[in-house]
Amino acid sequence: MKTLHNNYCNSKQGYLPLFLSDCLDLLDPVLTFDRLMGGIDLNKYLNDIPEYTTGRFRYNPVNMLKTVLFGFMT
Repeated sequence: MKTLHNNYCNSKQGYLPLFLSDCLDLLDPVLTFDRLMGGIDLNKYLNDIPEYTTGRFRYNPVNMLKTVLFGFMT
């Protein structure tokens, strides 16, 4: 009887660290932008978003806004 061993990775495959912030410098624009946006209370501007009723859970609107604004910034 032949045993099969499945390899789900190869030697040329890269890997990500457990926390991506470990790869970023303290003065990286992503961290600076996140600290800047963290000081602003965005929930008071995003209070008219309806709750989901069916389907998947929706994205966090604050995180989505930060992602879109950072994308337009660069």
